[in-house]
Amino acid sequence: MGVCCQLGGILYEEGRVLYESDNFFVAPTIGLIGIEGYLLMLSKNCFHGFGAIPEILHQEAEDVLTHTKRVLRDSYGVESQVFEHGPKVCNTRGGSCFDHAHLHIVPGVNIMDPLASEFMRRMTSINDAYRAERIDGWRKVSEIVQQGKHSYLMAEEPGGKRVVIEVNYHLPSQFMRRIIGQQRGTDEWDFAVFPQKELFERTLDRLRGRF
Repeated sequence: MGVCCQLGGILYEEGRVLYESDNFFVAPTIGLIGIEGYLLMLSKNCFHGFGAIPEILHQEAEDVLTHTKRVLRDSYGVESQVFEHGPKVCNTRGGSCFDHAHLHIVPGVNIMDPLASEFMRRMTSINDAYRAERIDGWRKVSEIVQQGKHSYLMAEEPGGKRVVIEVNYHLPSQFMRRIIGQQRGTDEWDFAVFPQKELFERTLDRLRGRF
């Protein structure tokens, strides 16, 4: 894999990969917010969010995600919260720091209720709006990207029900990581400030060979 962006290079080129398929790979995130087993699933090629991934790769993405969640469940005894910050669209940011397709897979976390509250609280101007829709697969996310009007966030609650949230107003960087930090009573949600290298290595040691 060539280094297409900072995120891909950091996690792939330095031998931190736990699992990979032809087009995706899985590695611990930088800045685990105190959660051992917090992983990212990334595309090897530089797509701007999972909504930009070609349909021919959708099933492969689902297979890698399903396998990763199973490994985490077997390793930690809990289900995982999955989410994606969509890429920046015009002046609307979905919460992502890197516009590279990457799913967050976080064991033992469920942020669906506080996420809904945060969307309501952040509507401060006339015509601010968000739209949440239950989805299956990635087609709806792809439609939002193709339209190019709004950003999105995708969240899959423990148990597998998936929602895409289309939003027309600005959200702060690392939006859902901030919510996880609030839920866990910590302000160490910023991966750049709190990389938590020791926990990163512990996750590698725990999960290496389990895939």
